[in-house]
Amino acid sequence: MQYLIVVDIGMQSTCAAVMEESGKILTQAFKETKLIYERDRWAWQEPNRMYDDAVETVKAAVEKARISPPAGGIYLYRRANGGHYGNREKGRSGYAL
Repeated sequence: MQYLIVVDIGMQSTCAAVMEESGKILTQAFKETKLIYERDRWAWQEPNRMYDDAVETVKAAVEKARISPPAGGIYLYRRANGGHYGNREKGRSGYAL
């Protein structure tokens, strides 16, 4: 069976979920977001911390689901701010977990 892993990086938390092909959510993992406040009403996130939180929540969700990662590994795709992490098999830069 194949699974879909989705990641939501928000201002409050990062969430990863493992889903079956049917769309049923098997497991989820959450991590609270660490915001940086430099001045009044201004908050931002460190990009590397966002990526690390995504990796951590994906690993936790996969472990909870008790599934084996595919032989080629799991790759994160990032589609914000003009870039993405892709799958090496598709000729894009991939970052394995």
